[in-house]
Amino acid sequence: MAQLDEHNAWLEARRKGITGTDVGKVMGVSPWGSAWSVYEDKMGRSSPIPENERMMWGKRIEPVLTDYYAEKHNVKVEKPGLIQGKEDWIIANPDGVVMDSGEPLWGIEIKTAKVCTSSSTKMWSKPGDGMIVPPDYEYQCRWYMMALDLPRWDLCVLMNGNEWREYTLLRNPELEQKMYEKCKSFWFDFVVNRVEPR
Repeated sequence: MAQLDEHNAWLEARRKGITGTDVGKVMGVSPWGSAWSVYEDKMGRSSPIPENERMMWGKRIEPVLTDYYAEKHNVKVEKPGLIQGKEDWIIANPDGVVMDSGEPLWGIEIKTAKVCTSSSTKMWSKPGDGMIVPPDYEYQCRWYMMALDLPRWDLCVLMNGNEWREYTLLRNPELEQKMYEKCKSFWFDFVVNRVEPR
């Protein structure tokens, strides 16, 4: 029961702002939802997504993959929990932050995926082919960089259960401003004013 209460409190805290997983939906690039679904969630009208087997294994394997990243790069990675950014409606819940002497250096996001070429939103480039990652994941990482004011985010993916890939994203002020303005407008024009987006 305590675990369920804790999960419900976490869900409620996420409704108090825009999170990294909301950004791709607000920006119109996520296959997992839209601005409308974000609005419904913030209003408390959406039902929690039931955990399927893929989600369950993703959660279970994340600590293992985080440990692998830390060992591979000889760094210390901490999971900071829910963080408010420079404005209280900016919320981040990163998978990990690389720390040195108590100072955050950069962040990491852990994913599991399978190769899928039928949709550009689910394509991942191979190392050496330039960097193509799903745009909803890119926006998620960029949101975290902005919220924590960090210069870099490593997007790591275990592909097909046996191929490790890393993609390093650096701050992009122009893209970050565009993302910030659209999400701010969505939050205040629709969510705060309780106006349904069209």
